[in-house]
Amino acid sequence: MTKIKTFAGIILTFCLFLLASCGGGGGGGRAANTAVIPATTKVLDSGTTAKIASVSSDQATISFTKSTPQLETVTTGDIIVSGTSATVPEGMLRKVKEIQQNGDGSITVLTGPAALEEAVQNGEFSVSRKLRPGDIVSPGATAKTAAAEVSLGSFDVPINNVVLYDADGNTSTTGDQITANGYVRLDPSIDISGKIKDFKVERFNFTATGVETAQITINAAVPLPEFHKRILVKELDLGTQTIWIGSFPLVISINLSVYVGIDGSVSLGVSAGATQKATFTAGAKYENSAWSPIKEFSTEYGIVQPQLSAAASVKCYAGPELSLKFYGIAGPYANINGYLLLEANPLTTPWWEIWSGIEANAGVKVEIEGANVSWLFKNFNVNMRYDVNLLDYKESKARASTPYVSTPPPIIKYSISGTIHSGSNTGPALSGATVWIASQKVITSSTGAFSITGIPAGTYAFSVSKSGYVPYSNLAYYVGSNQTGRSFYLTPQILTYSISGTIRAVNNTGPALSGATVWIADKKVLTNSTGVFFIADISAGTYTFSVSKAGYDTYVNPAYYVGSNQASRDYYLTIANSSLVCPGNVSSSINGIQFNGPVSYKVGTVAANSLTWGTYYQNINYLPLGSYSGSLRARLWAVPYSFSGGRVNAYVLGTFIPNFTGTGAHSSDQLYVGSSSTPMTTNSITGQTSPPPTGMYCIVATIEEFNTLGGCSEPDGYCYDQWIQFSGAMGFL
Repeated sequence: MTKIKTFAGIILTFCLFLLASCGGGGGGGRAANTAVIPATTKVLDSGTTAKIASVSSDQATISFTKSTPQLETVTTGDIIVSGTSATVPEGMLRKVKEIQQNGDGSITVLTGPAALEEAVQNGEFSVSRKLRPGDIVSPGATAKTAAAEVSLGSFDVPINNVVLYDADGNTSTTGDQITANGYVRLDPSIDISGKIKDFKVERFNFTATGVETAQITINAAVPLPEFHKRILVKELDLGTQTIWIGSFPLVISINLSVYVGIDGSVSLGVSAGATQKATFTAGAKYENSAWSPIKEFSTEYGIVQPQLSAAASVKCYAGPELSLKFYGIAGPYANINGYLLLEANPLTTPWWEIWSGIEANAGVKVEIEGANVSWLFKNFNVNMRYDVNLLDYKESKARASTPYVSTPPPIIKYSISGTIHSGSNTGPALSGATVWIASQKVITSSTGAFSITGIPAGTYAFSVSKSGYVPYSNLAYYVGSNQTGRSFYLTPQILTYSISGTIRAVNNTGPALSGATVWIADKKVLTNSTGVFFIADISAGTYTFSVSKAGYDTYVNPAYYVGSNQASRDYYLTIANSSLVCPGNVSSSINGIQFNGPVSYKVGTVAANSLTWGTYYQNINYLPLGSYSGSLRARLWAVPYSFSGGRVNAYVLGTFIPNFTGTGAHSSDQLYVGSSSTPMTTNSITGQTSPPPTGMYCIVATIEEFNTLGGCSEPDGYCYDQWIQFSGAMGFL
């Protein structure tokens, strides 16, 4: 076997050295009997530990159900320490800041961080042990899974089709993936020791020794852009290790993780692999206020001949990381990555070469961020923190022996089929939709189904469209296998329209009215200086449409239909309290119903009154054809001669109800929208039995509509559409 150094396993073992400091939750290292624990350090006894009700996640607040004889001796500034229990699974080392006596007899102790240097005056500690799969104490499925993946005496972590890259992000299509396979096997032992003298760490070291073997194969079926990814393959909780310094419990949590990763790029597909075995000693030590590395490695390597056809620069690695935490706060770590490095360039000689390498790192991880952290050391600041590269080494293990010869790969073609839906992937099937990919176009069937064949492997623009729907597109749709049962959907477009026009005063030829408020579909605009308005983004439908301005009567259409863009719509507002001045001859149409033809009247001194009149139904703006007016009536008025403007509100000389017939009539007193003029008719007076009081009057005729467009506020429901003032005056005696 060729000796090569590729894999993460080496370092994995290195990490495991840290595990040595953890010899399993049950047992523990024991310090020499020369330990000196000051009186200010209180190791909580079982009776006090049993009274712990709760501990906050940061251990800053500890609640006891009631006091104990030991708690009575604790004062502010003391350090309390505890081994593992249900309430403090990683042990506890804290400095007391405040003690609160609660009314119910419970005790609350507020604490801050503490360090081993503060809690122990003098003492030494050490533990040496071999790590075994039986040390795994992770609860639930993790423990069961882990147990199934280890063999007697060693840790075996398989790497089974770990997806490092997926071009289309769809795990069900595997032809566009880059995967790693193999395993990492570890058989480690660890050693950890330290010495505290006069409340100061004098020495601390950890090492791991053992044998590690690893195998990794990378398969890249697709081109790979510049890419970097690291994936956690397995994480094992190895519980806690308690080391005793006299009566003082030093609790260390142990965690082992295995990672696999990739760095680099590939122009086309590639397949390569390597095996590696390492015997190692790795670690770090702290002495004379400084850190230094401990390292010794010997490795063997083997490779799998690569298969590739174009440029590549890719590094695949795998390895373990072992981390220890003192009381869950901070502690040493180590990691090892064995790696395979493949460099290929058709323009160089040799055009491909494989290196096998190993990287190893060690240092200290801090769980709680901050400038100063207390754990082993009292003030573990940024100057004391340690991260070191123990090893970064690679060897060339194989290279091309012949020049590069371009061999076009065979063109493999695939198909894609599925269903297009409306609204969502569970919505109704959408027939007649156009599906495009790789310059091929198909139309979905009556069931929304489509199928496109003969697509070479590659990345394409994929689109689905249909009139009335928002198009769907994916500019980087990867095809690397046959794809069936794919489901896509289109969202119906929400069509919107606009309305614009001019608002005028008095009538449709009157002066432009600026500052008028135009409302429709909960949208409001003000007319500009030329009376123009524009409202956009109106969904098709029927709305209340209104125009208003102070000093003018409000125009309202409660059933205004919008189904297309509408331009040059003109409306007008009449001046509030329209100026009927007697005598005169003025008329004003308000809402569209008008007198038609010459209107005349006869007035007797008592009751012989009549009105000759016809009507014309002006097509009210944008009221849909086929609708009809409210009930109509005409009235004849006697308005006092002194009238100088205001509402027509005087003496009724007669009320006339029409009798419409023919195609333009909806009923005897109603017309269809769009009807033509109605014949002139003479109606006799009704409801008038006596003349108005003696005086001079102007005669006025009105035509009125019941509940005109929903905007009438008159008590009897009839509002004026038009009035006519006849010339001259008339006296009543």
